[in-house]
Amino acid sequence: MKANASRYGVNLEKIVIGGGSAGEHLALLAGYTPQHPDLTPEDVKSVDLSVCGIVSYCGPIDLVEGYHRYTELILSKNPPSVPIGKDIEFEEKVPHIGRLDILLGGHPKDIPDTFQLASPATHVNPDCPPTLLFQGDKDVLVPAEPTCTLFTKLVESSVPAINVVFTWTEHGFDLLFPCISPTAQSALYDVDRFLALLLNKD
Repeated sequence: MKANASRYGVNLEKIVIGGGSAGEHLALLAGYTPQHPDLTPEDVKSVDLSVCGIVSYCGPIDLVEGYHRYTELILSKNPPSVPIGKDIEFEEKVPHIGRLDILLGGHPKDIPDTFQLASPATHVNPDCPPTLLFQGDKDVLVPAEPTCTLFTKLVESSVPAINVVFTWTEHGFDLLFPCISPTAQSALYDVDRFLALLLNKD
C-alpha cells in the first residue's frame, strides 16, 4: 500500500490495519514491529512500515498461552487412549492438526524464543500505534484474559487503546449475521468512531 500510495491516493500517515482471529494476530504483529530485524522482509527494510492504528477482532495475543488453550480444547474432544500421568505432557497425545507446531516449528518448551517473537504482547512499547481491541468473554478459542493483559500493557506504555469485551460472546462474533447481530453492529460503531478519532488526530 505504501509503495503504491500515489497511485491509489493513499495518505501515508493515515493507514490503519486490522483483522480477525489469525488475521488480527498478523495485524498486531505487523503494527507493533514495523522495523523488527527478524520480522521485516529484506526488500522493505528501508521502508517506513509504521501504521496509524490497529483494529483487532479476537486474535491470539500470547502464543504460548494460545498453544496450551487450543491443545486443551482438542484434547477435550479427543481424549487420549491411555491415561495421562504427571510425567507425560498432555500435548503429546493431541493431534498436530490445528496446533501451532506446524506454524512455528515446535513446542513452546523447545523453542520459547520463537513463540515469544511471534506473540504481539511481547512487542508492546510506547511507539505502538493506537489500538482498538474486541473480544468475547465466552471465546473458547482465544480467551479474553490475554487481550485484557495486552490492553493493560498498552496503557502502561502510554499507547492510546480501547478494549471492548462483549458479554456472552463467542469467537468470530462479527461473522455470523453481522447485519442483524447487535454485537457485530456495536463493534462496527466503535470502529467508525475509532477511525474518526484517528482521522482527526493532530
